[in-house]
Amino acid sequence: MTLRFDYRQANTRDKVNTIEIPYQEAKGSLKGTFSVTGEQYREFGDVISWRVSVVRNGKIVAQKKSFVW
Repeated sequence: MTLRFDYRQANTRDKVNTIEIPYQEAKGSLKGTFSVTGEQYREFGDVISWRVSVVRNGKIVAQKKSFVW
């Protein structure tokens, strides 16, 4: 399983960036935290929209997204 975070930033608007956290042996409930910091944040600004997906075997099995996604 993989937890995937897709997001857009203020200075890049339509460009979608992705961060993934793989869970090799996922069982029960797990929690993941994503942060956009450092040079990525300084250069491209605030996260203006986002989408979080749980992906299993290449298929999205759950998803939540911001209002403006």
